[in-house]
Amino acid sequence: MSARAQGLALWIVVLALLFAVPSVVGFDGALINIAVVIAINAILALSLGLLFGYAGQMSLAHAAFYGVGAYTAANIALKWGVSFWWCLPIAALAAMLIAAVLSIVVTRMDGIVFSLGTYAVGEMIRLVFVNWWQVTGGPQGLSFQRRPESIFGLDFTTRGSFYYIVAAILVLSYLGMRKLMKSKLGWWFVALRENPVLAQSLGINVHRAKTIAFILSAGLAGVAGVLYLYNFRHISPEAFSVWESILLILIVMIGGVGTMAGPIVGAAVFLALPEVLRLPPTVQPVLIGVVLILVVVLLPRGVVGTIEDWLKARRAKVQAARKGAA
Repeated sequence: MSARAQGLALWIVVLALLFAVPSVVGFDGALINIAVVIAINAILALSLGLLFGYAGQMSLAHAAFYGVGAYTAANIALKWGVSFWWCLPIAALAAMLIAAVLSIVVTRMDGIVFSLGTYAVGEMIRLVFVNWWQVTGGPQGLSFQRRPESIFGLDFTTRGSFYYIVAAILVLSYLGMRKLMKSKLGWWFVALRENPVLAQSLGINVHRAKTIAFILSAGLAGVAGVLYLYNFRHISPEAFSVWESILLILIVMIGGVGTMAGPIVGAAVFLALPEVLRLPPTVQPVLIGVVLILVVVLLPRGVVGTIEDWLKARRAKVQAARKGAA
């Protein structure tokens, strides 16, 4: 079987498993709720993976753009009756617009200074969430009881049917990321991550590349914020704090920085493990710390990165053996 056929077969299996989840665990209940939360966080981690994993920029403001998407959708849906399907692009555009304005200053920073700058941005946006109570509901947040509207005769009132929406957006986000990283712009991002000075000498506009990565990642985070709103039906500022951005960075690191599937695997491991082990909330931060230490020490390239390295070494070994036999 050719490599192309193997890749197609793998995709068919993955998609079948992904969309069979509600049929296996049920269309309502705790298990499907966990699956929805994992899928939403996988989309959010993918968005950070673009900025952190491929462009090499560690942002501590990512959860803030997640919140911008959620609050934008809540307001336009409650005040103007905008449907879920229009909330997705509008919230993404709102997050991208705010990121574009902030990028005028933030993306001119480098390294740890960039991270500190995004920390300040994240805190600034969180304080807006806390104090602009006319729009955000203040510290108490906003309650939201709407469900995605039916489309093409499909009903999305159950948690299982909502999972299909989230899973479809996850697949589309992944495919879009793959397409982007194979383009010239994706090459710019990788060059920026590996060596900004060398990238500049090759004619790449480093500031522009960093700005585009910052804006695109914010847009996808805004989409994830809409899904968070419709899933939990209540939003408050603490859900979009800098601490949430740090947890996202951990998810990407566990899965594998600079890998396409890493953020998805990281979200699954990070969120499913405490549920599987049935640990109390007070113990979960300790487990997170232990898992992170083990990943850094034993799997410095993350779960997916380590598997990719092993597969490459295995292929090289097989090819060497074939050449020796010939």
